[in-house]
Amino acid sequence: MEIERYRRLAHGTALALLGDHHLAEDAVQDALIEAHRSWESIREPAKRSAWVRAIVRHRCVRTLRRRDFGAVSLPELASVDEPWRRAADREERGRLMAQVRGLPRPLREVVVLHYMSGCSHRETAAFLGLPVTTVNNRLHLARRFLKGGSPMLNTPHAGTVVAADAPIIDVRFTPDGAPDVFDALAPAEAAPNLRVVQTLDDGLVRCVLLGGEAPAVGARLVNRTADGGTYMSVVATAEHLDEIVQALGDPCSGMHETGIKPVDLFCPLPASGNVGLLGTSGTGKMVLAIELIQRLREAGPQLFCLSDRREPALIRDLREEAEEFDRRVIWIVSNQSNDPEYAERGSAFDTTIYTSPLLGIRGLWPAVDPHRSRSIAETSERHTRLAAAARDLLRELHTRTLDPMLLEVLAMRAWGAARRRLAAGQDPDDPVVHRGRRLQAFLTHPFDIGKEITGVDGETVPLAATLDGVEAILAGDCDDRSPKSLMFIGALDG
Repeated sequence: MEIERYRRLAHGTALALLGDHHLAEDAVQDALIEAHRSWESIREPAKRSAWVRAIVRHRCVRTLRRRDFGAVSLPELASVDEPWRRAADREERGRLMAQVRGLPRPLREVVVLHYMSGCSHRETAAFLGLPVTTVNNRLHLARRFLKGGSPMLNTPHAGTVVAADAPIIDVRFTPDGAPDVFDALAPAEAAPNLRVVQTLDDGLVRCVLLGGEAPAVGARLVNRTADGGTYMSVVATAEHLDEIVQALGDPCSGMHETGIKPVDLFCPLPASGNVGLLGTSGTGKMVLAIELIQRLREAGPQLFCLSDRREPALIRDLREEAEEFDRRVIWIVSNQSNDPEYAERGSAFDTTIYTSPLLGIRGLWPAVDPHRSRSIAETSERHTRLAAAARDLLRELHTRTLDPMLLEVLAMRAWGAARRRLAAGQDPDDPVVHRGRRLQAFLTHPFDIGKEITGVDGETVPLAATLDGVEAILAGDCDDRSPKSLMFIGALDG
């Protein structure tokens, strides 16, 4: 079957994204089955390569959403050339694998396809849609890095400061050697004190200073994350966040409708200003971030997506979903990323969107917490009143259905046990609970980002329709409808 010729290439892409052979095999198998259904509708071979690659990446993204890989281990390197053997002889296996994981994404993908999956230069280039010369150059840069050990100033992962206005530092790297978001940078022989928060054009990255002296324009900086270290201790405090938002955010004004019901109701985005996305992994925070990136495109506020120390490796690959618009987001490692008190009490953000595991485990996506998400964007009297009434109902629902054991298993990140507890439990026969469940169901929302995988079209719901639906549910007009009939619809009459 012709589609089987793409299996090896698809496996290389999946392995580069997931870092695990078994998970990669599962993703490829699912992807090829999905591709086979519409194989004959795509006639041009070049388009088939891109199509298979896109499906594989979507499958990998779904896997990454379900699981926080943390520190994953790559399998043994196979079929490596002599410089790689010398590097393996000089260093422990774990060090070498950490270096592979630390390669910039463009280098990592060609390395895995060529060396681990055994694809030729030409096959790799065709599958990735690149010239063969680009593949050759990327493999050459990767070999230079892997046989070089610790970073030196003339290696592809060193850059030059081109602008410095603390806490914001811009650094220029070679395009193929540019660091990724969350990477830690430092002057030579010094401890890292900067984090990459944004990737721009042609190897330019934007960093934030998180301690020590700011480097001067012209200074050379080394990517210490590419050296195999994670430097998770270099994180933004609440004070850092205030300073960063003040430096990069615009003054708040007006309101920007997203067409996403719970966002527009509880935490409306300003027309200009800044928005913070907070929440732990497993709550759909990244999916919501990508959806907002795609909906805002070139207009709207500056987005700040906060990550805890376990999330960067997950997030780097999920950003593939929105690479075209990714420069609109500032990505920051911070202990405040999953702190509900920080979200609730207010912060430097004009709008704070906090995603809750209590909603996510129930499948109520997007899991926007109505109590800890907040906004100072201007709203009408009706909007303010209905949002407050909706919060009151959902707060009462939470009080009447609180399950301490569910909270405990969620705190332990025991997702399977939490789902089993939910499946075995029953709500009390209480009209407030029943109405609250209907409101929760209505505030779920189908996203554009899931359309290619789920087959369900995304919805854009005008704010007026969201308010009409909320008002009808609060008045009891939907008491005779099942919560299931309200899940993942657009407007109430949709």
